[in-house]
Formats: sequence, structure tokens, C-alpha cells
Amino acid sequence: MRELFHGRRRKTGIVSLAMACLLMIGWVRSHVKDDIFAVNIGKTWCFTFQSNQCGLGMIAAAYGTDTSTISVTWNSQPIRPLASKNPMTNYHVDVPYRIDFHGFHFGCDGLNLLLPRYYAICFLSYFYLITPLTLVSAYLLLVTPRIAKPRDVVENVNLG
Repeated sequence: MRELFHGRRRKTGIVSLAMACLLMIGWVRSHVKDDIFAVNIGKTWCFTFQSNQCGLGMIAAAYGTDTSTISVTWNSQPIRPLASKNPMTNYHVDVPYRIDFHGFHFGCDGLNLLLPRYYAICFLSYFYLITPLTLVSAYLLLVTPRIAKPRDVVENVNLG
């Protein structure tokens, strides 16, 4: 069992495989539950990290006046039956600047952070996180590295 953790390649491969497995658990859970982790920094900034059927996402919003309080909340609720897989339509906000690719969504209210109200929404599908981690871990764990020949053996073969 100790041989499994020898070498940097093995350790990195096992860590990337564990991360892929954890993200896969989150992906399966996201089809049933909508998990929301929110961090409010005063009344000005609110950072929301969310896992739902749209993928893994972050919403940053700025509004109001600043105070020195920090609060953290966690909420888990069932997925709404009529929820869209496009996060820009689920929050009922106007998103004038947006980029939408298959599985990637980004939108913001504007580029001026000094406005009294500002928000940015970014979601990435679990597929784009799990696939590279799985491929990297398969490569690191299954492909054996080539062993370099000692220099004196190579020189003797060339001379002889």
C-alpha cells in the first residue's frame, strides 16, 4: 500500500482523481439539490457560491452602503421543477453584458464598479471541471514514465 503513494506523479494523480470524484458527487447532487453558500461583507458586497443544475457558479453583487459586518450563510433546497439550465434566466435580473457558450455562462451589469448597484454572474458546467481532472489523473496513474538510460551506456553503444 505504501508503494501507491511513492513519487510526485502518483500523489498528484491520486489528488486529481479524488477532486474529480468529489466534483462528480456534487454534479449528481446538483440534479436534486440547489446548494447556496453566501458571504456578505457589510452591506456592500455579497458573494454567492452556488451548485445547481446549471453547474458551479459565483454571483458577486455590490449594493447599498458599507458597514463592517461579515456574515456567512449556507442553504440547501430542492431544485425548482421549472428552473432553467441557463442561470441568466433564473435570477430575474437584466444582464446586458453576457457571454454564453455551451456550459459556460458569464454576465454582468456593467463594467463600472463604482455604480450604486453592480453584479456579475459566472457559471461553469461540472463537465468542464471533471473531464480534465479525470484525464490528468488517468495519465498520471496509468502511464509509466520512460526510464532514462545512463550516459555512459549510451556513449558505449555509439562507440561500439
